[in-house]
Amino acid sequence: MIPVLIIDMVLLIILLTFNNRNQINHNVIPDFCVSGDYFDVKKVDSLVYFVTGRGFEIHALRSNGIKLLSKIPTDGLAYGLDVSGNYAAIADYYNGLCLIDISDPLLPHQASHTKTSGNSSDVVIQGDYAYVADGLNGFVIFDISNPSLPKLTGHCAVKGDAFSVTIKDTIAYVGSFNSSLKIINVADPYQPFVIGEFPQSPNACGRDILVDDTLAYVNCYLSRNGKDIRFAVINVKDPANPVFIGGLVLPPTNRGIEKIGDHVFVNAQAEGTYMINVQDPTRALVVSKYDETTWFGYGYEIIDDHFLLVPQSSYGFSVVDVGKPGAPLTWYHHKNITWKYLTLDDKHNYLYIIGHTANKYYFENSILKIVDIGNHENPVVCGEFTFAGRGCLYEGSIDYPHLAITVYRGHPSNESLYTALLNISNPQNPKLVNLAKGGGVIELQYPYLYCLEGAVLKIADLHDSLLWIDSLVLANEGYDFVIKDTVVYATVKDSLVLYGLHSQKHLGACYHGKPYAVNISLNFPYLAVAYTPNPGSTYGVLIFKVSDPCLPVLMFDTLVQETAIDPMTICIVGCLLTDSLLFLGRGHCGFDIWQLEQNTIQRVLTQETPHMATHGYPMGNSNIYVKDKTIYVLDYGSLETYTMINQ
Repeated sequence: MIPVLIIDMVLLIILLTFNNRNQINHNVIPDFCVSGDYFDVKKVDSLVYFVTGRGFEIHALRSNGIKLLSKIPTDGLAYGLDVSGNYAAIADYYNGLCLIDISDPLLPHQASHTKTSGNSSDVVIQGDYAYVADGLNGFVIFDISNPSLPKLTGHCAVKGDAFSVTIKDTIAYVGSFNSSLKIINVADPYQPFVIGEFPQSPNACGRDILVDDTLAYVNCYLSRNGKDIRFAVINVKDPANPVFIGGLVLPPTNRGIEKIGDHVFVNAQAEGTYMINVQDPTRALVVSKYDETTWFGYGYEIIDDHFLLVPQSSYGFSVVDVGKPGAPLTWYHHKNITWKYLTLDDKHNYLYIIGHTANKYYFENSILKIVDIGNHENPVVCGEFTFAGRGCLYEGSIDYPHLAITVYRGHPSNESLYTALLNISNPQNPKLVNLAKGGGVIELQYPYLYCLEGAVLKIADLHDSLLWIDSLVLANEGYDFVIKDTVVYATVKDSLVLYGLHSQKHLGACYHGKPYAVNISLNFPYLAVAYTPNPGSTYGVLIFKVSDPCLPVLMFDTLVQETAIDPMTICIVGCLLTDSLLFLGRGHCGFDIWQLEQNTIQRVLTQETPHMATHGYPMGNSNIYVKDKTIYVLDYGSLETYTMINQ
């Protein structure tokens, strides 16, 4: 019997009905755990609109800050935004162009969604048309006079990856990461054509442009007189023949450029925002830099001629007072929570999820939310706990009424590890019981806590103030482990190894030769180890029979060739083995369900999720859990639930 899925996708949790061919119906339910990266912004009157990767948000500008009014998801990666009248246009990357009805700021809803042939990164609305930078597909134009049914009218191939678009009268300027900025005549939206480019040299690129009368300011890269120019001023009186009149050597620049009076504000990526005096355009001069954070988005917006609204990706966004360009000041900052880790207590119907807030360079604080999932269609946050540092949860973190968290504190180049123990008997008011030096992959079996740190499995007696009382040294650095009765099952380098917990003796091993085998799940007598030998194209899972700990047997080795839904790499980010099903979370794709029978294993369902994007090789962490017929998945920092229905 092949399972069919219903998804409660939490951006607003969205109830989606899936069969194995991914046919979808929507039903909106309130959200509680969602995060995104603030990429682009537009302001109209007192409303501020953002795209966040995960979707679209509307905020109200107040005298003391900015208040969130509403948000809705999109099915792609929302990178670019423009607003006109009652509609917002979103460049939703692999999902194409989305039009959102914003006539009621409290209840925005999608009016239409149109796939494109490329990856849409930026969009501008002018009149009845939407102009889209569509990646390798180039530049496309849609007639949106009927917002519920946009029609493709024009297409113009451009060399490189179209990344930004600016419209001035009947001229479009299309920027690229890896090619020159193209200047396109769009007087006839059915027949756009290139009339010029800048820079006009090989190995150069023009990423974004702001046009002000006959002058234009360009975030670019070109080599001139032995210098790497990253910001240029050009004369575009004749758009077909742009003329370089001045420039500056800066750190690499990106999409994002605005102008107030005689000052231009330039997105220099991790180096912050450069403020440049262009009173004399032939001699542009840097007057200051706003570098509150190394996180950056792709757009700016001006508020009242002396405030700059700056999206800052995972860091949130800031409103900056630039009335004195030489001394910019943060007037308001919205901190963003990025949800990173979860674990499940299926006996008591609670889900635990940890999110992080970032400072200038790294994640600095964490928040734990305790979620009552007694009714999976209406999960409720019943308790919270905040703490300093970057907290991590593992499959073995929970043994009710205790929860163990690994905490990283300090700069990533010199951070310290700790283990925090919480009492969660009252989910409305979790309490810190102890904090001990040292941490890693955790398995909690009260009254003992086990922690794998490198090649050492440390053991703590929770009756003894969380002091490490013993340790077990493995043959090599360990990636993940699980304990059953008195046997330790661990993945190390290219093997599965088994140790006696009390005897501390090596019991058995099985060499498998697979690199990046970092996720382990046990459902005795079977054990699954997920691996990613070639990130971006292959992944697999090993199934062992471990009924005899001295002689583990490799039963199955699956290896899957796959193509990601975007250029980012595939990697295994979750592994969960139940009685007859294996669940694999796959970064940048979704998840698989595999059926295990006595002599066979087969993949019965592959489910794309809108944003599956957990990065790296999270040793011991899993982004997928199952209770009854409900699957819980972390998808690009937000929680989604999927319900299996047998048909």
